[in-house]
Amino acid sequence: MGGDNGDLAVAFNALNLIAEQAKRSNNNRLSLHWIESYPWLYEMDDNHINRAWTLVLEFEMRDYWDRIWILQEMALARKLWMMGGANIITWEYFLEYYHYLNRAKSSPLSRPEFVPFRLWIYFQLKSIGGRVERVEKAKRILRLSRNATAEENSKLMLTVMKLTRDMLATNQCGQ
Repeated sequence: MGGDNGDLAVAFNALNLIAEQAKRSNNNRLSLHWIESYPWLYEMDDNHINRAWTLVLEFEMRDYWDRIWILQEMALARKLWMMGGANIITWEYFLEYYHYLNRAKSSPLSRPEFVPFRLWIYFQLKSIGGRVERVEKAKRILRLSRNATAEENSKLMLTVMKLTRDMLATNQCGQ
């Protein structure tokens, strides 16, 4: 993912921390009150921006995720780590973060008093689903293809081609 000017460290720290909390909650009643112990995740600067969440969003929105060879590398990896400089997050932790946010968005949570309204809106609207689902779909296809018949593999190949076409269309529209 390239080097790090400190921004990736903040983003990866936030992602890892949220993933750890997600693992602890283990699908129990969802609460965001643990965030109160980490002011850097909710305090806003003078421009009404939270640096940690802004950097997490920038990490998620990088063009990097739309490169076909990145999808291939991620899908083929036996153990997937995302690295930038000395910062690391595993794919499993990234998925914990992603699923935790989706659970939070779909649950009837009320905004904790210490969380600024603007940050709460951001938290509720945020979505990176398409990118995460593409990687997960490619990983499933590869797992299925390991023991598939020739006919099943040809159907799986058509699915991979559609996934690739969708990515190319996304890239062309974004330029």
